[in-house]
Amino acid sequence: MIKSPPYKVEIGELSTPPPYVASIDETSVRIAENGCDVFVRSYEFIPRDGIYSREIKEMMLELNEQGFVFAYDYKAFISPSCFMKQLLLSGDLRTSFKEISWRSSKEWCLTEYEFE
Repeated sequence: MIKSPPYKVEIGELSTPPPYVASIDETSVRIAENGCDVFVRSYEFIPRDGIYSREIKEMMLELNEQGFVFAYDYKAFISPSCFMKQLLLSGDLRTSFKEISWRSSKEWCLTEYEFE
């Protein structure tokens, strides 16, 4: 279960955002830093219920442990932050994670979602 609001929010005006999981698709996870791809990790095809793929779950949990944040992308089929929220709701993630979103090209914020 996800802890109810208020959430911890950190505004990062005019500073460099932390490395983040930028996107997830059927075959890869893309990690970015300073707006540029720094790493793309491939894996076997995720079935349509990809949240239940053991490999992708373990990869995302590991990235969270390493301190990566997860992008919010309302246009994506699988938004990294929505994926992490599902892990919280299912009980697979029992700590917290941070979502990164942008207000403008130079202004971003982090929202922390916690397990309750």
